[in-house]
Amino acid sequence: MRPFPGPGGRTQISAGGGTEPVWSPDGRRLFHLNGNDLMAANLSVNSTFTVSSRERVLTADVAPGGIHANYDVAKDGRHFLMVRNGGGSTDLTVVLNWLENARQRVMR
Repeated sequence: MRPFPGPGGRTQISAGGGTEPVWSPDGRRLFHLNGNDLMAANLSVNSTFTVSSRERVLTADVAPGGIHANYDVAKDGRHFLMVRNGGGSTDLTVVLNWLENARQRVMR
């Protein structure tokens, strides 16, 4: 990581590599995957940017992401939503105008 825009050096976030970074809502932690481990880098920003500690948060079978992470962090920074490996095909149903559909069902 490095400051943008402007001068400053780079700071290594992960200790053993990582993919699919996601910021915590408060901006004080950066989560990333390292294999099946969800890791967190605890950050401190004073006059310089530093990683104060790193920890394994949990181990899960998260499906590999493409251009985006296959997990997200809840507003509390302690709960997660993940797309897990299913090992097979998965059906996906997309409902358009679901709010209007729900209103019509309630009005009946």
